Amino acid sequence: MPSRKATRLPSLLASAQRFRQAQRELQRLDYFFKGTVLKRMMKCGQPQCACHRDPSKRHGPYFEWTYKANGKTVNVKLSPQAAPL
Repeated sequence: MPSRKATRLPSLLASAQRFRQAQRELQRLDYFFKGTVLKRMMKCGQPQCACHRDPSKRHGPYFEWTYKANGKTVNVKLSPQAAPL
């Protein structure tokens, strides 16, 4: 009967191979930043505007990139062209 270590070896080799493949794919990325990109629909500052009464009439979409730097949350507004990147 094979030992437990011998039965785990094929799965460890497969895992290592998947890891190396993921590493190669990440190295091919042009841009890689930590954080979250959000698409936001917002209310304006005019109380009489329809955006205050009807959520489907909010302004936007506006795109923001949020990340942490030195323990603080940073929000960066993105152009509609930059958001898909």
